[in-house]
Amino acid sequence: MTEPQQRKQYITKSTLKREFKLTDSLIKLLGEPDAARSNPHYKSGPPMQLYLRERIVQWVAEHHDLIESTASRRKAAQKAVETKRLSAREEIAALVRKLRMRPIPERARLEQAVRYFLADRYEDYDGEVTEKALCSYIRHNYTNYEEILEQVKGKVGAAELYENVKVYLCCRIIQKYQLDVDPLYDAFGEAIDFFGLPQRFKGYKDNIAGLEARVAQLIGIQDKDATTFPESTEKADTDSS
Repeated sequence: MTEPQQRKQYITKSTLKREFKLTDSLIKLLGEPDAARSNPHYKSGPPMQLYLRERIVQWVAEHHDLIESTASRRKAAQKAVETKRLSAREEIAALVRKLRMRPIPERARLEQAVRYFLADRYEDYDGEVTEKALCSYIRHNYTNYEEILEQVKGKVGAAELYENVKVYLCCRIIQKYQLDVDPLYDAFGEAIDFFGLPQRFKGYKDNIAGLEARVAQLIGIQDKDATTFPESTEKADTDSS
């Protein structure tokens, strides 16, 4: 009597990547999967592709050099991306260190300037000037925020860099001018309700100083590098009108 045939063992594509370190391009070289099963997570999803472990083990042994070469190229590409990310971070940090906000006019004149700006931009503007509007107007018109945005464009990690700088400036402006608005709400607006906050900003509700320190760390600046905001002056008020 012959011994019972050993049961075949199948593995998924995720196992190919996790255990055997195969990339999508290498998996294509394997050819068609050996079996397919109904998707256990989504009934309407595509069938789950399965590969015989025995075949994979043999293929990996026969293509060791190719796999190693692919892994080396992937590591080099990842290193290059990280180098560009760090370079962009350092460049933006340098701009933030040099940031100096121009003296702003006294509150009544500033509110009037914001009111004119909003009335020109929105046909249905009701004349209200919120604390959020004040902070945004100061950020765009009395700092080199726009210059920083131009530098951020096209860089690796641009979206994260942009958010970090924006939150940092909101913290600085709100604390300096005692504005009654949450810096995260000022930075993200109603998008918070739809998409939530990025994980790195969570846990700082009602803690502006802590949030500023956190974002300064993300940008790559220290407390000693903090932006200097000059006091409002009558001359500044005249010049800005």
